[in-house]
Amino acid sequence: SQAVMTERWALVICDLQEDHLRSLPAEQRQDVVQSAARLLDLAAFHKWAVVFSGLRFPSGYQGVSERHRLFGALRRQNERFGDEKIHFFLEGTEGAKPIPEVTLPEETVFCWRKSLHPFRAAEGEQGLEKQLHDRKITRVVLMGAKTSTAVLAAAQWLCDMSIATYVAETAVGDESLQAPACEVIGKFADVFKNVDDMIKAINEELMISQFLQKGRDPPEGG
Repeated sequence: SQAVMTERWALVICDLQEDHLRSLPAEQRQDVVQSAARLLDLAAFHKWAVVFSGLRFPSGYQGVSERHRLFGALRRQNERFGDEKIHFFLEGTEGAKPIPEVTLPEETVFCWRKSLHPFRAAEGEQGLEKQLHDRKITRVVLMGAKTSTAVLAAAQWLCDMSIATYVAETAVGDESLQAPACEVIGKFADVFKNVDDMIKAINEELMISQFLQKGRDPPEGG
């Protein structure tokens, strides 16, 4: 008989940092915080890997091209006004840290970067791609901030790697309307309206996997 693949899950959190979320309306920020707590509890219960990918730059935005469409402006403004006034995502600042409302487990793997793409690690840092590859991850629950940057890029890359990906709209923090942005992600991942719906689907997937691992047929009708 055909061997059943062992599914390995990870929770991947992109850019859940104060400098990203400070512009969110309070209600939407609360949605993201509550979603993160629920998903971290899920990851802890099932002993999934938790990987955090975030932006972090050195003092003066060293190594950032002035021609970069987004980060080049930070470099130019920093040259004029210094770290004291222009410090978005600067190493050691509060804005570059994970948001304080979310408690990450001690074993969280941090993958810091200086680029939009979450799989391009900063020099000397652990890469997200390597972390997932080394753990032989086959399924990812993805959440974070700014849909159009790291979250979307992560969904696209995971799709290319044939890693099944799950996203809940309430677990993506963006000041733009969530639904249209998540419709784009839906081309690359399974997108749910909220965390409850996503967790229900995931639990069904886990139950089916357990039955298949034991060589039994899953029950009909969920």
